[in-house]
Amino acid sequence: MNVNLVIDHTLLSPDASIDDIRLLCAQAKKYSFYSVCVAPSFVRIAKLLLRGTSIKVTTVISFPLGSGTPKSKGFDAKDAIDEGADEVFVVANISMEKALDQDFIRRETSSIKAAVGQHLLGVIIESRMLNKIQLVKAVQAIVVGGADMIVTGTGLAGNASLDDIALIRKCIGPKMGLKASTGMISKPIMEAAIKAGANRIGSIYGARIMEGK
Repeated sequence: MNVNLVIDHTLLSPDASIDDIRLLCAQAKKYSFYSVCVAPSFVRIAKLLLRGTSIKVTTVISFPLGSGTPKSKGFDAKDAIDEGADEVFVVANISMEKALDQDFIRRETSSIKAAVGQHLLGVIIESRMLNKIQLVKAVQAIVVGGADMIVTGTGLAGNASLDDIALIRKCIGPKMGLKASTGMISKPIMEAAIKAGANRIGSIYGARIMEGK
């Protein structure tokens, strides 16, 4: 597998500039990354910069804490799509994951999926904050809620382990999307994550990796 083809080239720094987004998109075009992942406020310009390419624009909702209400997350997700996002990644409610409240997680996921329709919905869990039982229960609820992809974390709590990635893949089966999104700092690490079960990679280091640095 060519790793570049599964990379979401990511820039979510709170002080990112328009010039930074221009560079991100230029790098995405140079290396044929799968997508760029930017904050909602930059979706429209990223879409314009990538016009005429097959590179998707993805964005994050309720990032990084996931503490918004289901209704606000759904509204923001739909708004991002209206701005031009092809895919949205929404941070799940971490407190409810830890509390094993599968009903809340399922209902939240379902309501957001209804808001985005046919567009891809990825749900970001904070895998390093969860024990194995909490992780499995959260993933099960998200699957039942209709999400298209599980994302391993925001980076807030550290990097997802290969064991976590493998466990998530076991829970969701072979077809559902699984994005490893933290700690992807080198090609060997990305390849190990893919071997463990990820089929998408989120990284701020995509260009550096492709340049062999």
